[in-house]
Amino acid sequence: MRITNACAAGLIAALGMGMFAVPAVSGTRSAEQSEQDALWNFVATLSSSVERGGQTVIDTWPVADLEVKQRDSGRVDATGGSFVIGGRLRVDAADIRIRESGQVGILIAELGGACVSHEDVLRQYPDATRSAVPSPGDPNPHHYLEIQQNKLKVSFGFPDRGPDCMARVVFSPAPEPATE
Repeated sequence: MRITNACAAGLIAALGMGMFAVPAVSGTRSAEQSEQDALWNFVATLSSSVERGGQTVIDTWPVADLEVKQRDSGRVDATGGSFVIGGRLRVDAADIRIRESGQVGILIAELGGACVSHEDVLRQYPDATRSAVPSPGDPNPHHYLEIQQNKLKVSFGFPDRGPDCMARVVFSPAPEPATE
């Protein structure tokens, strides 16, 4: 699979259309709610891109500073790509792993700038389930609220220690159902 970084034109167009834009804050909307609306829009848009494949994710990433590396195995790794989602909420870093098949194996977006709590995620996704992912040696382990959309799992990560603020969003293939 050949990956090109054509995101500059696509992303300028997407940002021009306000893909993740924060609605204007009125007397009835808080800045925090507008940031969350932009986050949920980001999650929905990125979920759709991930389901279409790795090239779509690379082409529609909202900034052009992704470092894309093609591995000898055919796998593609992309890192970097920080940008503002809305208001103070931002993606500080991204790690995207694309399988030889062209499908996304995992996409991790590290968040910062504004606090989105467990309660906020559960308000948006009431069917989210709690889970923990083993992370031996990680000095800052996380626990997750997860949703499944079609064949995609979206996990909202919160540090085990520290404030109740989402630190990452992870997109990965949903596990195949067990067969008997």
